[in-house]
Amino acid sequence: MATAPAGSPATPPGAEQARQLELLQEALSRQHNVFHSVLESISDGVAVANADGQIIHFNAAAVRLLGLGASATPVDDWSNRYGCYLPDTVTPYPSRDLPLARAIRGETVQEGEVFIRHAGRPRGLWVSVNAGPLRDAEGRVVGGVAAFRDITARKRQDDALKTMADELARSNQDLQQFAFMVSHDLQQPLRKVSRFCQLCAV
Repeated sequence: MATAPAGSPATPPGAEQARQLELLQEALSRQHNVFHSVLESISDGVAVANADGQIIHFNAAAVRLLGLGASATPVDDWSNRYGCYLPDTVTPYPSRDLPLARAIRGETVQEGEVFIRHAGRPRGLWVSVNAGPLRDAEGRVVGGVAAFRDITARKRQDDALKTMADELARSNQDLQQFAFMVSHDLQQPLRKVSRFCQLCAV
């Protein structure tokens, strides 16, 4: 049976494994802190949910944008909880069709638009959402992540431009009708002038 060399302490059984586990936990903790710092420093809202639809992370920008924090609300009640509406701004967004809910089912959503309005955001705001599934090392979907930003100013500008374009189109149509009417009304006097000129030339 081997014995420890003279003058060196004996290593207790499992001590090396415990040390490796401790180092691994420290590395994971550092990675978690970096990940958390990145999420908290970006200006886009980020929401992360597990496969059961539980929100496991909601960064500061998400709270600031939506005016609400994460809660234990089931997926089927997300739309009601966060005041989510379809682009018509009056029809509640079906919770199961929200970008994060779709991401949990393995779908990817690019620039989905959601209108948000609730007591904390009575005027409402538009958000553009990109969402995708979270997968484990074997590729299985274990949750979803959604990143969203406020596009209210852009939407209002687009609406204003559309209103101006519609008004310009109506104005052009009115002008065309006016020109047609003037042209029609001038035909008879012009014929008379033309006849008079012909008589004078004789």
